[in-house]
Amino acid sequence: MPKNELGKIYDALKVRVKEEGFEIENDREYYLLIGQLLQFYKKCNNKAPFNFNAYADAKTDRVLKNKLEQILKHFNFGKTNTGVLLEKCYLKVKEYTPQNKGVADQTYLVGGTVLDLFN
Repeated sequence: MPKNELGKIYDALKVRVKEEGFEIENDREYYLLIGQLLQFYKKCNNKAPFNFNAYADAKTDRVLKNKLEQILKHFNFGKTNTGVLLEKCYLKVKEYTPQNKGVADQTYLVGGTVLDLFN
């Protein structure tokens, strides 16, 4: 069965994020990675209230990054393979400036929350 664009980007990211010198190449990767970080937070804090719409409806990139930082700043990612990978992705998301200055790409943001890159 042919994969859709989201699946192709996910498969490529799954390999690339582990490479030395990994960089986010486009907005789709950026939003997919944010979705992955949100998924990780939700898994680790399944009893904490979580409102996905607060992220999906963010009006600017700065608001989205501030909201993401608020929930992730208390994490000590650790030296496990998953922790190092998460920290690397988080830092790349913080550095990236999306080309789309409008509302977040909800397709890739939602896609990131249901796929599991950090497994």
